[in-house]
Amino acid sequence: MKKADKGSMIVVEDRRVYVENGLGHVDDARTYERLDNDPTPAITSRINRAISIINEHGLLDRDTLRHLIKTPSRVRTQQLYFLSKVHKNPVAYRPIVSGSSGPTEAISQYIDHLLKPIVLEQNSYIRDSGDFIRTLESTRIEPDATLVTIDVTSLYTNIPQDEGIRACVDMLGRHYGHDPALARIVEVFLHHILADNVFAFDGKIYRQRFGVAMGTRVAPTLANLFMARLEDRFIEGEPIKPRLWKRFIDDIFVVWEDTDAHLDAMLARLDRTHPTIKFTHAKSDTEAIFLNVHAYKGDRFRATGGILDTKTHFKQTNRFQYLDYASCHTAATKRAVVTGEANRFLRSTSDPIEYDRILTDHRRRLARRGYPSRQTDSLLARLPHTRRTPPAAAVVGATREGCETRRLRQRDGQRREQTRPKRKRKRNRAGVVVVDGDGDGADVHEDDEDENRSILVTTHSPWFPDTGEIVRTEWQTMLSQDAGLRHTLGREPTIAYKRAKNIRDHITSARLKDVTVETEKTDVYDD
Repeated sequence: MKKADKGSMIVVEDRRVYVENGLGHVDDARTYERLDNDPTPAITSRINRAISIINEHGLLDRDTLRHLIKTPSRVRTQQLYFLSKVHKNPVAYRPIVSGSSGPTEAISQYIDHLLKPIVLEQNSYIRDSGDFIRTLESTRIEPDATLVTIDVTSLYTNIPQDEGIRACVDMLGRHYGHDPALARIVEVFLHHILADNVFAFDGKIYRQRFGVAMGTRVAPTLANLFMARLEDRFIEGEPIKPRLWKRFIDDIFVVWEDTDAHLDAMLARLDRTHPTIKFTHAKSDTEAIFLNVHAYKGDRFRATGGILDTKTHFKQTNRFQYLDYASCHTAATKRAVVTGEANRFLRSTSDPIEYDRILTDHRRRLARRGYPSRQTDSLLARLPHTRRTPPAAAVVGATREGCETRRLRQRDGQRREQTRPKRKRKRNRAGVVVVDGDGDGADVHEDDEDENRSILVTTHSPWFPDTGEIVRTEWQTMLSQDAGLRHTLGREPTIAYKRAKNIRDHITSARLKDVTVETEKTDVYDD
């Protein structure tokens, strides 16, 4: 039993079929090789030695060094697993290497945070569906323009490792300036991340010889930079440029305003531009589906002289398995299920009639999951289509200012620890900042003026007393009864809630569990 590649479904599959498909995947001799034993401890030692050598040259600060060095006894062998693409026909499989606690996990995270700002500067970069809609709503196209979507076939496993490293190093130099020491760090760490990608599947050990493993933190960033360099060179050499060329990792959206014959010729040249990177495409004179957005030539397109209409796209396999209202989550989380989806519909749907139709379906699906209609109607009434504005642009100025700060720090030799992900902040209805530090669903409530309080993390349960309320009302009593508490924690701690494991967490795992067949015991009695 595994999670589906898209949506919240659980896929139940015959174990023998799953293993056969997995073995068929790793039997590709160009991409993988079978090993006789597990080299994970040796790989960990090699990476630690490389980190120590870099540190001897004064290129890492103390906090970064402590984060990167791994204790071999605490490193585990990575696991290969597959997610079923049930939205494809026939069903396909997405291979993912679970790198959690693996030997390259820390250096992959470090390099990812070093390279990620470079991705934001690429001309074709699309951050998400909101960014894509903003781009469409600021672009007028010709009435007879062709809409094209292009998909890179198995991008990750088809990127040559040396070319991927070279693309990252080249882009690094353009972004941070000439810095041989920094380039060497990126080159050495990326070599270990790619060449030492060892994993287990069905009790056997394999090494990936070609391509990039999905699952390692830096993989999307490396793939983005590799594709950015590839497409920049391709478009630069094209005699006819597309009106619009935008990409989200391996999905490309193109607006073509020249003849269909020239478009076909361009797509044929694109497919020949690299020996291992191949493309599939779909084109239409009226509509295209990109990410979860359906772009089409509708009423707005005709009224505005070329701005495409948009609406939310729903895959046929989407079962809308929203959080059940009786589940073990906070009331704020359940309200967010209602308004979060509605806000997404509002952002992506340009036509008010289509928006009302989508909200009607949304109410019906929520009612099936136990949401009270009165509460749903009250929340959705706050989101009329008249409140719609084009999705906010990414804060380009702030982003570039941050990039410039990093660049200066690199040049000055003051490389600070960049491996800690930024906490995502949002404001709840009570005006309290809610922070999700690592994407694991732990909501942290904190005051705006002080982010340095200690954090008390507890699992939410509707049957437990309100921990936050107890701390708020009894904090002074706690301090009076424990003299060391004020010195240890300072002020009242921030309360964070994480969800308990659900059924899916318990029954799905990256590791392929062994199957033990037990014979039924039968008692035999002599007459």
